[in-house]
This record gives sequence, structure tokens and C-alpha cells, in this order.
Amino acid sequence: MAAEDTVVKYPIITDDTGKAIAGALQAIAHDKVGALKADWDGLARISRDGLAPYMLGIGDQITSEWTDPDGGTKYDVANDVCHFSAELELQDGEKLPGTILQWHHTLPFGTQFDQKEAFYACPDGLAAGTYHLTMGIAWGTNCVKGKVHQFTLTKDVPAGGVLAGMEYAPDRDCTTWQVKSFKTVSDESPIETVAMSVGGEGTDLGTIGSKPDGNMNSIYRCAYGYNRWSQSALRQYLNGKGTNWWAPQNKWDRPPEYVKKHGFLDGIPEAELAAMRRVKVVTGAPYCEEGTDNEPVLDTTYDLVFLPSLEEHFLARNESGMNGKEGEAWEYWARIAESGAPLALWKTYPQLITYAINGKTSPQGVFLRPARRSYGSHVFGVYASGGVGGSNAQDAIRCAPARAI
Repeated sequence: MAAEDTVVKYPIITDDTGKAIAGALQAIAHDKVGALKADWDGLARISRDGLAPYMLGIGDQITSEWTDPDGGTKYDVANDVCHFSAELELQDGEKLPGTILQWHHTLPFGTQFDQKEAFYACPDGLAAGTYHLTMGIAWGTNCVKGKVHQFTLTKDVPAGGVLAGMEYAPDRDCTTWQVKSFKTVSDESPIETVAMSVGGEGTDLGTIGSKPDGNMNSIYRCAYGYNRWSQSALRQYLNGKGTNWWAPQNKWDRPPEYVKKHGFLDGIPEAELAAMRRVKVVTGAPYCEEGTDNEPVLDTTYDLVFLPSLEEHFLARNESGMNGKEGEAWEYWARIAESGAPLALWKTYPQLITYAINGKTSPQGVFLRPARRSYGSHVFGVYASGGVGGSNAQDAIRCAPARAI
């Protein structure tokens, strides 16, 4: 057959025709986006199939409802499309593409990251009497290394009880410190409250320092709460249902102020909840307790709801040993930063301010997920001013929850 008579049944797609087809498909996709944004099952399917980047854009908003299960108020929630992940690891080990969504506004109330913990565990009980302990570190004005403090219990502490106290220790004169005894870590009402004073009388309980030792907790944790995401009350609340979502995560753990609230998940509609996936979340432990700044100990949790890390929020970690450990930068926050490099800590950036869902002109401080790892009590966050720094775990500030679908 002559060359001029050749019939090409399957012509090669040229750049121009490829672009035309892609453009047509994109136009069809955009035409469907409005309906898709109200279809959580459809969103989940295109997300796990890796098609979300072709249907949605970074910064697009998916609107849903959250009903405060305690007050009954319904809120229209704008969920920002923050990131398209090529691979999210599920709890069973399966790895799939996914889409990260985050509330554009904060919760309508503040939540402690974690409550101030007890300082001494009494697995075998503790008889009434006088006891003392030694401060093992220098911290602030009032924690003086080597200084001895004493107190007298007038009532026995039963087996499984705890002693709490030294709240706000570095910032309050030691003559104001108290000791509260509890039957269990979960009890809200103490057996008794007694004064603490300078002195070394009675039985020696040991030294309290920067990390737990036997039955003695860390001074950081009992003064200002624990900054470890894996053990935090906030993680339990955000992933909880009903009113029994909190459980002690260690032998000193204490219930947060909002322990009687229903879990956050109770406010999410069932269709949206069904689209959410429990994904692997990695967070560095405070190196004042475990590991070092260059060789971090990493906690792995599998969460339906979580908060961004510094890197995910496009903020500089300032620890070479942590680079890349707590996730990749979310493109949404990289765009918000208006910077070619992650934003530095301890500076103020108005573009990072987050506003309240129940007061959309009211700027709020928000918790992020990571610990300030040189301490056992400080959690990184963004202040109401847009400043990036650390807050005490026991502070009742707000957060903007994130989910993966």
C-alpha cells in the first residue's frame, strides 16, 4: 500500500490535543465541584483515588456543620483544603493518598492541652505524717536547685492515690505552694489540702527534677501540665465521643477542666465522620525526658483529628534532628506565609492569626501539636497577635482541628 493510502486508526495525541482533553476534563471537574463539596462520601472516594488535586484547589473551602453537643449551638464550619498528601498511613498499615482539611476558625471555647499533673504517685498508699522533697533543678525565680520543701498530711492516702501541688511553681513564691491528696488520679475533690513550707522534716520522698523518677513526677508537668501530644487531654477530647473520653495516660495524669464535656466527635455529622480516616501522626517527645535534640524519641499515634506540627504549619523547627520527622509542609500554610522559607519562631506574622468561629473578628491564640522539647510543659502555638511561640500545656486556649479524608 502506498504511503499516501496508509490509515492511522490510533493517532498519537499531540501536546495540543492532550492539553485540550485535559482542559475539557478539568472544566467538567470544576462543573461538578459545587455538588461534590456537599458530598462527603464522594470527597472521600476521589481523595483516596488520588483525584482530589484535579477536583479541588488549595484554599478551597468545604462547608459543614458542627453542633456543640453540650450547648446545642450549631456552627457553619469552613474547612480549608490545606494539603494533598501522596501517602497517608492508616492504622492497619495501608497507605493511600489523602486530603488534609482544617477548620478555618477556632473552636468556640478554649481547651487545656493538658492539665497540671500530680507530683507523687502512691501505689501502696501513704500514711498521715510529715514528708519532704528536694528541688532538683533551677527554674524561674522560685524553683531553687537543692532547696528542700516539707508538708504534713493529716489523713492517710489510700493505695493508688496521688499528691498534687506546686502548681505554677517557678512563678509563685514557694510559701504559697500547697499539697492536695487524692484517692485516685481521676478524683476531682481532694482528700485534703495542706500547706508546703521550706524545711527538711519527716520522711524523704526524693528529688523532683526535669523528668519522672520512680513515683516522683517532673516539676514541669505538675507546675504547668504535660506537653506530650500522645498523652494529652486535648488529643483525647478531639478524638473522643460521649462523656467518658478521658482516661489517665500515666500514673500522675489529672482530668482537664473540660472533662465533663462531650467529645468533639459528637458534634460532627455522621456522613462527615464516615469520610474521616484515622491516620499516622508522628510527634517528637520532650528531650528533657527522653532522647536528645539531635536523636529524638518519636511518638506515633493514629488520629481522626489532630493539630498541625510546626513543619506542617510552615514554621521553622530549629532542630536539625527533627527535620522532616513531624510531617511535610501543608501547601495552604506555605502560601499563607508569603515566604520562600519556613517562618522563624519567636516572631509575629499577622497573616497567621486565626479567628473564633463564634466571633469571626475576634483573634485567638491556638495550640499546635509539638512540644517545646527542652521543657516538659510548653507547647508550640500561634498567639492572638500572630506571634509564634510556646504556651503552657495547662492554659485554656483554642485550637483549629485538622482531619484527613
